[in-house]
Amino acid sequence: MTNKENYLVKNKASIKLVFLGWLLTLPFGSNLFLFDIGSESTGFFTLYPSLIFAFLLVIITPWVYKSWGVMEKICVAFLSLWLASSFLYQSPTNITENALFDIRTLIIQLVYIIALINSYHVLKGADFKSTLVMGLRVFLFVLLIFGIFEFSTGIHFESLKTAEMTKLVIGNHFNAPMFLYGNQNNYLVYIIFIFLALTLFDKKIQKNNYLLVLISVIILIFAIYADSNFAKIICQLLIIFFTFYILKEKYLASGLIHSYPYLISIALVLITTLVNPLFFGPKYQDSDQYRLNEISLIEKDSNDHIINVVKAREKLSQQDQAQLIEYLDSVRTKNPSNSTNIRKNLILNGLDYIMAKPIFGLGPGGYEDKMLENKHRYYVNNQLSPHNFPIEIISKYGVFGWSYFFLLILLFIKLFINEEIRKTYLNKYLILLMTALPLLWLMPASYLFLDTHKLLLPFILLFLIDKQDQTKRDKTQNT
Repeated sequence: MTNKENYLVKNKASIKLVFLGWLLTLPFGSNLFLFDIGSESTGFFTLYPSLIFAFLLVIITPWVYKSWGVMEKICVAFLSLWLASSFLYQSPTNITENALFDIRTLIIQLVYIIALINSYHVLKGADFKSTLVMGLRVFLFVLLIFGIFEFSTGIHFESLKTAEMTKLVIGNHFNAPMFLYGNQNNYLVYIIFIFLALTLFDKKIQKNNYLLVLISVIILIFAIYADSNFAKIICQLLIIFFTFYILKEKYLASGLIHSYPYLISIALVLITTLVNPLFFGPKYQDSDQYRLNEISLIEKDSNDHIINVVKAREKLSQQDQAQLIEYLDSVRTKNPSNSTNIRKNLILNGLDYIMAKPIFGLGPGGYEDKMLENKHRYYVNNQLSPHNFPIEIISKYGVFGWSYFFLLILLFIKLFINEEIRKTYLNKYLILLMTALPLLWLMPASYLFLDTHKLLLPFILLFLIDKQDQTKRDKTQNT
């Protein structure tokens, strides 16, 4: 045994402890405690527990690099070149705050993937997976428990969003969880991503479709209160998906003897639906009329003294009501500050930037800086971030943005052409993740800044490596 191998064997327990420490502090990010290094002139780099643990994993495993496979080297080389290229866009003396944020994100992205790859090679398959699964379980547990607390009480960590909420009319969104992530959409991105990542690696949870449905329903309730359409779509797909497998594995496999009571119940529900009148809520029928219920009119006398407060429906004629509804519709759909219009315009501005600089892009922080400089064609109110991950990194980094998605697609292709994976039910969890990702990318203002982005590529890479290693071990045992 060489000195290097002896070092790794002796320090395996310590490395495992550092790896677990990283995973356990990951949900809290810079909110646990932090300190800055740097100066006002050079900019600050914020350090906090999870980032310190990640750096330690890179530093204390210096000899693992030689055992990397081809795909590991390709991924790390790509992220390294991406980071290196980001320093070429702006002079160090003229770098913007948004550019510093982006460069910092690229540094952490590189640190995360090296930390995970090295941890995998030091701890090996089973030990690495058990530690990773434990970390992901704790991550999901923290998000669920605190999410339920926020949902039940309306108590949140203070943020820009809570400051904004003090000026809003009380509604369901006041109880939608945010944890430490600033707003409801970011929280939903985290909890959905960690949940799906756990289904990839955790064999126990893969076998418990009832638990998977329960978690999906809880997240769906959070999404409904947050009024996040993309999150609602993902959760509904998850519920349908896991329910199908419950029926397939528990009832269809046992034959009609055990399934017929459920089939009869479904038939009775359908018959009841057909023979009884239904009330279609505002989502499907007469939604315009419901808006009149929210409007009240104030009657005053000649001296401006309030006489009475009456409902608009009671005071206005049918013709006046129709005109008011038409006006409200025009305000909602034609208002340039409407959220749908803003999101559309953010994408259109991003496409303009991509067309202007398709190869090199605007550089780190370029999209936000263009918004601040008011160098855009389409109105975006006070929004700075693109709210669309593909637009975000392609407009900023050009070829590197495109290459990131090509690399991700390559990893998925290698997974799906792997015969051993095709033979197992793990395939369905890959399909779930692939289906959810495009919707997750549209939810936050800036997906690039979130840890879910920094973890995606290494998680898929490690899942591929683990399956390849497992296939090799199985072949060795069979020979």
